[in-house]
Amino acid sequence: MSDEIQVAESVLTQAEIDSVHARILLQRSHQSGSGWFYWIAGLSLVNSAASWFGSTWTFLAGLGATQFMDAVATGISKDGGGAGPYVRGFAVVFDLIVASMFVGIGWMACKGHRWAYVVGLVIYSIDAVIMLAFQEWFGFAFHLWALYGIWNGYKAIGRLTQGADLTKMGSVPA
Repeated sequence: MSDEIQVAESVLTQAEIDSVHARILLQRSHQSGSGWFYWIAGLSLVNSAASWFGSTWTFLAGLGATQFMDAVATGISKDGGGAGPYVRGFAVVFDLIVASMFVGIGWMACKGHRWAYVVGLVIYSIDAVIMLAFQEWFGFAFHLWALYGIWNGYKAIGRLTQGADLTKMGSVPA
């Protein structure tokens, strides 16, 4: 027996290399797109926690719906009415449910479910309109940027799951 290790030589064609490269880029785009949902959920909870403790700063990536609910709860609580603690408690539960929903959407999108991307895109688009309605221009602009990233993830998972010949597609996402 020889102590030499034999290495099987495998030569890939340029088309195969391009196909693998395109698949890697699409996978990255999919992971990035689905990752937005986790960031949205996490930063929304940070925004909500800041509001619960009396802070006025927020992250741009947060949800307008949770910010609105937190503002309403804070306003009612400051009025000194007896309903203040209940409204605040409702706002906390609302914030946790909405953030959990985005985590769930992100998890399903990560697993490659295109419907999760669609649901997330629709909900976050509605939230962008909330930002626009309250003239939160930077928040609205950030929503558009996040929606673009999520959209790219949606397109990438579509191309990955369709099993398309990636060598004939021309450009691939960066």
